[in-house]
Amino acid sequence: MRSPGPRRAPWLGPAGVTPERLVFTAGGTESNNLALHAALTARPERRHLIVTAVEHASVLEPALAWARHGIRLTVLPVSSDGALDLAALEESLDDTTALVSVMAANNETGVCFPLESVRAMAQRVGAWLHTDAVQVAGKQEPPSADLVTLCAHKLHGPKGAGALVVPAGLRAHPLLAGGEQEAGWRAGTENVAALAGFGAAAEAAAALPGSLRMDWASRREAMERAVLARIPESWVIGAGQPRLPNTSLFCFAGVDTEALLARLDLAGFCCSSGSACAAGAHEPSHVLKAMGWVGRGAVVRVSTSRLNAPADTESLVDALVLGVHQLRQVTRS
Repeated sequence: MRSPGPRRAPWLGPAGVTPERLVFTAGGTESNNLALHAALTARPERRHLIVTAVEHASVLEPALAWARHGIRLTVLPVSSDGALDLAALEESLDDTTALVSVMAANNETGVCFPLESVRAMAQRVGAWLHTDAVQVAGKQEPPSADLVTLCAHKLHGPKGAGALVVPAGLRAHPLLAGGEQEAGWRAGTENVAALAGFGAAAEAAAALPGSLRMDWASRREAMERAVLARIPESWVIGAGQPRLPNTSLFCFAGVDTEALLARLDLAGFCCSSGSACAAGAHEPSHVLKAMGWVGRGAVVRVSTSRLNAPADTESLVDALVLGVHQLRQVTRS
């Protein structure tokens, strides 16, 4: 199977990506695992892997597994506002580095990373750059990297469909063996219906006017200003960094996270304390730990889509103001 949907839509990666470089998978998690596996298997003489402390678990956990099997692993720190420590990256790189894995934008804070600088640094020692671009698809220009992870449902496509952009000419290094699908990169019959939906979602995202993305960011900024103005002792985590237009991570002092999320749920708003992938988890996220925000108050992640109207965010602000006020009253009584 070669073409269940368009493979040249702008969100599919940097300009010049050919169909042969695009491998369909079951989603972002599989694509991230495959990226690390391919990069570390293709050049076994390079035994060094670099990741950031705030990568998605589908990068961090396989990275730790590779470390248990002898790969030297470097985990780069970030600042309290989510900025990547580029000096630490420069110091960590050497001619044994196989791969640097830096996400295009964080899935909890929305903070975007300077991939052009990261790639230039990696190229100087012959290392490849992998980026988890799941969050940026359909929201901003695609990143330039050797390996790029994508998935459909962040574009309003179906769940269970993803892709990995691989280096040109790299022979297949599959995670799943037993068939020659996807040019040998992934054994097993493709989910044709889901991948067709992926292609349709890509076409729709590619057709969005730039003005819509600007309006999206403006609405997020207006929402954040309203929250900070109406709720004392509140913060937007990562506010000092370039961020995606749809993601806000709030912190409210003196409030319990789960209690606030429950009130928002009753008001009809589905928010989370971090990544949607970690919904239901009771431990602070590794992202908050890496940024030093644990224990400072309730943390609520708000993620909007292009389908949300301004009235939606205005109602959410009212619900946040009421919920925080009521919970602080209970705490003080």
